[in-house]
Amino acid sequence: MKTFHYRTVVLSGLLAILAPIGTTHAQEQAAQEPAAAAPQPPDCLKYDSIRPRGSTTPWPPNCATFSPDLGGLRETLFDHGWNVRGYLTLINSLYDIRNKNGNDLQTYPGQKPLLGTALWVSSLYDLSRLGFNPGATFIFDVSSAASTWHDFAPSKTYINELSIFTPFSNDRAELKLGFVRAANEFYGQTSGTSLGASALRLESAITVQAGLTTIEPAPYLGLTVYDKDHRFYSKSAVAQSMSPDGLIANSDLKHDLFTRIPGAGAVYVTELGYRGRYDLGEKAHWFRAGAIYNTSQYRLYDGSGRKDRNYALYSQADIQLTHDSSLSPLLGWYMNLRANYAPPDRNVYNGDVGLSFYKIGTFPSRPADLFSVSIARNWFSKDVRDQFALAGLETEKYQTTYSVSYAYEVKRGLYLVVPEKFICPVSGRISGDPRPRISIGQAAHRI
Repeated sequence: MKTFHYRTVVLSGLLAILAPIGTTHAQEQAAQEPAAAAPQPPDCLKYDSIRPRGSTTPWPPNCATFSPDLGGLRETLFDHGWNVRGYLTLINSLYDIRNKNGNDLQTYPGQKPLLGTALWVSSLYDLSRLGFNPGATFIFDVSSAASTWHDFAPSKTYINELSIFTPFSNDRAELKLGFVRAANEFYGQTSGTSLGASALRLESAITVQAGLTTIEPAPYLGLTVYDKDHRFYSKSAVAQSMSPDGLIANSDLKHDLFTRIPGAGAVYVTELGYRGRYDLGEKAHWFRAGAIYNTSQYRLYDGSGRKDRNYALYSQADIQLTHDSSLSPLLGWYMNLRANYAPPDRNVYNGDVGLSFYKIGTFPSRPADLFSVSIARNWFSKDVRDQFALAGLETEKYQTTYSVSYAYEVKRGLYLVVPEKFICPVSGRISGDPRPRISIGQAAHRI
């Protein structure tokens, strides 16, 4: 077995930091931590009453931004029912510093030096001012991204959400409809993924392979129902699938919100879960499992040339092991367990598992820092490997990633992250490429 090691130094905003840590639960807890653990500027907490709900992607409090009041602009916007937030990734860089590929054709991120940048601006309006139920929100998000390798991240400006969210039935049910990235509403883009995804690309995520939109939105209708105590929930949605040809093909084909993607049918998602009520003194456990069924026709890798519908199963658990401080119920050690599956005859990656331990508030004097250690394994489809074998190419059965990461809060809204990562390929190559040792750097600003 050959083992490859890569080191990362990242300067980033909170969302960028927690992506490598690999759990949305950690994102959500840490996103709330600065507001709970540190003295806050006057009034900044009230702006959080206008925030997105229903998504697994967290919304860090206004008090945790570089400028909570934006020189008075935030107050003016709030008085008129608006809340506007921005995230700017100044530099996103990847490079395989142990590049032994020798192939001029780039086939994985970091094989050649890769640079990227991204801007996300989110505008929200409080619809209760127009007579909707309290908590109802209009969401309009715009993103602009660019990178030096198209297959990593297409360079374009696009709307990444245009939706309406409203609770009803005394907050025991929630409805969301519009143009939405379905992956963010369920498993999340970073939740449960491993650092190895930096080499395998985003397509290695089971939910992405199953067709949940993750970069640009698609028509979406979702319903969440809670029990009377808001612990158990059931969440279901129907949305337009991504292109069966994959994430990059979908982005190339999509020119605006109303673009019809060839071959993209309806995708159905359902999730059952339980969340502990840390606001009532319980530990912040979160257990969830879901199923995805895609009516689009996917090419089969069994050599038959046929096509069929796709499906996937996912599960994940975040367990709070300790509660270390009276400052916030969210501080302490957590364990994340995850397992995902997709059929190997129509998906390149047909399974992954992971185990992570992470701590929110590493020391009493560092309540906003995070530490994580994890191991994850991705399995490559046997059907796909058999097709490579027919072409005389040796392929890996799976890839294992070990990681240790520390996120240090330099100042409000600015973090320094130093992860150590080891990637272990087992039996040769996949797609004819050796597994890389990648150095990743990122600088980001949250407004």
